[in-house]
Amino acid sequence: MRTFLLIQVVGSISASIIGVRPGEVKPRVQNSDMTILCTADSGEDSTGFCTASNKCQESNGRSIGNCESGGVCCKVEASCASTMTDPVTYFQSPGYPEAATQDVACNSNVRVNKKVGQLRVDFIDFEIPGPRQDGRCEPNNVFRTFAPSAPNGILGGNEQVGLCGLNKGQHLYIEVEPNDVVQMHFTLSGTSVIPNDMAVSLASSVAYKWNLKITQVEFDSDNEAMKELEAPAGCLQYFKDNFGSLTSFNLDGVSRFSPEQNYFICISQKADQDFRTDCGVELRAQVFGLPFGSPAGCEPGDSAVVTEEATDEATEEGTDEATEEGTDEATEEGADEAADEATGCTMCCVASDSSSLGVVAYDEGLPDTLRYRYCGKKLGGGNQITTEPSPYMINVKSGTWARTKQLPDWAVGFHLTYKINFGSC
Repeated sequence: MRTFLLIQVVGSISASIIGVRPGEVKPRVQNSDMTILCTADSGEDSTGFCTASNKCQESNGRSIGNCESGGVCCKVEASCASTMTDPVTYFQSPGYPEAATQDVACNSNVRVNKKVGQLRVDFIDFEIPGPRQDGRCEPNNVFRTFAPSAPNGILGGNEQVGLCGLNKGQHLYIEVEPNDVVQMHFTLSGTSVIPNDMAVSLASSVAYKWNLKITQVEFDSDNEAMKELEAPAGCLQYFKDNFGSLTSFNLDGVSRFSPEQNYFICISQKADQDFRTDCGVELRAQVFGLPFGSPAGCEPGDSAVVTEEATDEATEEGTDEATEEGTDEATEEGADEAADEATGCTMCCVASDSSSLGVVAYDEGLPDTLRYRYCGKKLGGGNQITTEPSPYMINVKSGTWARTKQLPDWAVGFHLTYKINFGSC
């Protein structure tokens, strides 16, 4: 989201240097190893980096404008069997922007430069066959990333489930260290059907394509644009606007939610906003379906709140157990503890085969109810919750289940709109 602000074209004669304010002394490209990000001086919506013309050619790049600091704004595009070392590289499917249908195993590496602590991957285009009924991608239709910091996969679980389906507009961060090698691997059969977009009705096709913008994020950079890209540690996704949308991976409205995920979405208010007036984030579900396990009292299709009957039964059982201990104090504590366990809502969301969003928030459907885990068919009681004031970190977690499991048709993931509330808290 912030990326779109960063790549605005603000000059028609020469390529714009991102992060240089009017009146500032612009660093000379030839005398600095600091990466200066830039944008095209035409209608092309692309980000590049300032470098000498001959160095751009050596990287098999092309000029998309001239940098005011000297040199050219260089855009580098790469495909299969490549090693990507430039500050910004567009990793594309063969023949992009045309879609392809051939059987392909496409492997490329990102070699991390000095000063770099993160890779930001923006999914400019991503259309490949979707997941199976258990939420896993097909072994012959999947995108996997292998990084030293995430040997089991970038989604944080214990299984390398990968990404598939529709992910255009998504982004993610990968924690890296200088000289790391991050592998990006597409396996595609060219025969499976691409899922229809949830919002746009199109005829299904077997043709696939992708275009990933990979930015090597330098830490402690003097370039404002590079500073803006840096995400807090532990955040797979990072949003810096005061409002926007949050979407699970592989979402198309039909494909099932993937198992073995455990990552954080982070939201940060804009730097010019007074944090003292920050009152929380309002989250509204446009799509919500996170499968949960089957502990006693959970009703399929509700917002994963236990039934009143289960609450009464648990309270009674707790009272009986405490009574056997022979003290009034134990009786009261046992009853309260059992009731809390039954009514806490989390029991439906934390089973090993359950999926959930974890965020401390007030449930709009249950006034004055503060909870952490949300799962089921609705986001809380009324598909709207308001979080506690910052920091804003949402834990996306999915369970472990067998490959033979068929998830219900409503277990498709989530699409939320968010808005930071400001004013008098």
